[in-house]
Amino acid sequence: MTRAVRSLQATVRRFNPADRTGEALDDSGSIYELPAERLDPAVRHLRPGQRVRLEWIGEELTLVTIATLPASPASPASPASLAGAASAATRRGPQRRV
Repeated sequence: MTRAVRSLQATVRRFNPADRTGEALDDSGSIYELPAERLDPAVRHLRPGQRVRLEWIGEELTLVTIATLPASPASPASPASLAGAASAATRRGPQRRV
């Protein structure tokens, strides 16, 4: 059975760089804990007000990353799943008038 991947964007409420934990608020005001073990290794620091993307598989939070970083490989919007669309656009190339 495949569990669905879901994600949402939230805003950092607080972040402790010493232990890499914090909290984020989604647009409805719900608070989410940001555990250090789920923070993307590419993220060195978060600041209050910064937008982050939270990803779950089933009911388990699996990733906290900066909203503008590429999606994780498990995400429906990952580069692997978008590769087909991107390669089709690349094959067409720029349009030139002769």
